[in-house]
Amino acid sequence: MAYDLYLDWKSWDPSRFMALSDYESAYYEGELRGLDLAGRQVLEVGFGSGSFLEFCRRRGGHVCGTELIPALRERAEAAGVEVLSSTPSVIAEKFPARFDLVAAFDVFEHLTFDELVRFFESATKLLRPGGVLVARFPNGQSPLGRVFQHGDHTHRTVLSASIVRQLLVGSAFEIVHAGNPFHPRTGPLPKRIASGLRWASQRAAESAIRAVYGLNVPLHPNTVIYLRKAQ
Repeated sequence: MAYDLYLDWKSWDPSRFMALSDYESAYYEGELRGLDLAGRQVLEVGFGSGSFLEFCRRRGGHVCGTELIPALRERAEAAGVEVLSSTPSVIAEKFPARFDLVAAFDVFEHLTFDELVRFFESATKLLRPGGVLVARFPNGQSPLGRVFQHGDHTHRTVLSASIVRQLLVGSAFEIVHAGNPFHPRTGPLPKRIASGLRWASQRAAESAIRAVYGLNVPLHPNTVIYLRKAQ
């Protein structure tokens, strides 16, 4: 099976499950654009090491998750997370319009295009009116995105903000954001300076491409989408 030794390859420490760093906390806060999670129902698809679950729980959200890897499901249940051990389409039939937020960090690249279309259909059913879907995946329009996309044999599909916009035509989702991820400014001063220079260089390259070719292409290695279901 493709995921039998995935945890060994990832080197995820079981004792660090649901650990949340200051950087991750600032990052998730930025990606959610200040969304109030208190009392909200949150579903993370493919919760992995559990850091986003912990972020939401600290902010008062009721967290649920799905995950292919049995060992991660066991860790989540031991941590008091409601684990829904089925696919989003089946969950949508059991719990229609239950959730205020559905998240999928580093999941879409593991799906085929047909599976991704079904995922969006399921997310529409899972979310309440006005609910939010946030997702992150390697940026197929950036040369740097190839490092992530082609560094894992379980990745199935190359995606970009443009492709996702295409797949969402006619859907019930409003695209609030589709492009570069949020840039947290945390950590020691030298690290913040280096990070700022890297982002400034990226923005300069994006501006140059826009000026020469008339193309608005995000160049970060990852792309993030933030969608809202119609009221």
